Amino acid sequence: SFAAQHGHSIIPPVPSLFTFKIADKRLADLSGVSFTRVTAKLMLDGIQKSAPELTQTGPMLVTHWGLSGPVVLRLSAWGARELYQDKYQAKLVVDFIPDIHIEDVKRILFQHKDQHAKNKVNNAFPKEFGLVKRFWGFLLEQESLDGDMHWATVPKSHLNAMALRLKQWMFEVVGKGQFKDEFVTAGGVPLSEISLSTMESKKQPNLFFAGEVVLNVDGVTGGF
Repeated sequence: SFAAQHGHSIIPPVPSLFTFKIADKRLADLSGVSFTRVTAKLMLDGIQKSAPELTQTGPMLVTHWGLSGPVVLRLSAWGARELYQDKYQAKLVVDFIPDIHIEDVKRILFQHKDQHAKNKVNNAFPKEFGLVKRFWGFLLEQESLDGDMHWATVPKSHLNAMALRLKQWMFEVVGKGQFKDEFVTAGGVPLSEISLSTMESKKQPNLFFAGEVVLNVDGVTGGF
């Protein structure tokens, strides 16, 4: 209110840097599982065109209520205002093995089927994907595959479906993390209304600003 009294406009504050609550309750079974490198794309109704900043690559963590980690926190920062406007309803598309092309994922699965025909699918899975056993078991459940079945009996159609899911797994975001754990707030005095070299107001001489608390600037997370 002090800044507004001195002629500054105020961009309404909204939460930023928060975790995502995911609709699929079964994801809670993977709580604590982390991924060192995924690529996640946030899809929002308010943004029709492709926004590069809404696709992020890095570590991700599964929580009791959804998804967290640097990738999710960065997406929440870049999409903070649109997420707020959409009442934190969005789609999140995750590529769990971003460094392997989908055709190579299929090839690896087909080769694994041939080379491990007598092994159970839950005990022998491609190490090239860098996935933990708990997540692999979850993937099998999503594809309605019994972990005790042998690789030789897995239809190729299921292998193709698994490859697609690993590369384009879509999750429904239904809210922020349940503990109101956002780290910062976006919004405040627009940067265009201050001199960035001195932090002095362009509206009121000898009035200076400092910090995220009053300026429309909020940092993105760099890691855990």
